[in-house]
Amino acid sequence: MSSIAHRPTHATAVGSLRVGSALMALAFLGFIGYAVVFFILNFTNSFLELGISSSEVDVSRDEID
Repeated sequence: MSSIAHRPTHATAVGSLRVGSALMALAFLGFIGYAVVFFILNFTNSFLELGISSSEVDVSRDEID
């Protein structure tokens, strides 16, 4: 009688779970960083819209409001 050596499926599932968890944690940190930048720019009155500066638009924030 011969046996076949194989890796248990449990070890693969745990590795995939760790990679998925690390990716979710990285996305969470990115989202929190984006929120911090958004709030800093929003409350310093230099913010028109994230990604748009005064060099692209010739009106101010007050003129748009």
